[in-house]
Amino acid sequence: MKTSKLHYVKVPEDHIVIDFDIPGPDGKKSYERNIEAASKWPKTYAALSKSGAGIHLHYAVQ
Repeated sequence: MKTSKLHYVKVPEDHIVIDFDIPGPDGKKSYERNIEAASKWPKTYAALSKSGAGIHLHYAVQ
């Protein structure tokens, strides 16, 4: 798979992804605001969105 192309991942039913796309004053996604918001959640695996400013937190639910 070429990860540079748009793609998706079908996650198991016990997997939750929290997507942070908080904009800054300019209306564009703000990495700083998203990392601040994401840091308030329990620690887990995190990934940046394609834009490099959005953040995805991944949780496995038991």
